[in-house]
Amino acid sequence: MSKSASMLSALTLVFTAAPAIAETHLIDVRTPTEFAEGHINGAINIEYQQILQGAESEGLKIDDEIFLYCRSGKRAETAKAALTVKGYKNVTNLGGIEDAKAAVGR
Repeated sequence: MSKSASMLSALTLVFTAAPAIAETHLIDVRTPTEFAEGHINGAINIEYQQILQGAESEGLKIDDEIFLYCRSGKRAETAKAALTVKGYKNVTNLGGIEDAKAAVGR
């Protein structure tokens, strides 16, 4: 095996074995109607009652950073609890939409 082929094999092994890089997600857990009336730019809408199914369909990974918000923080806390029980490790309730806007600077 040539030196360059050997190097390519080593790099392939490293990248194949490397863990996936965690992503960051901003999720509005309010109703689609509330979301349509106004939301934080870049947020996706997954209603809090559907958070586990929505997380799966959006491809969220257990190690991803997940930031949740709603109108007051109550629904976001319910969604956070469901995700945490399911094993998601980095879930933060940003509270209400105004608190979330301040936290993300938007």
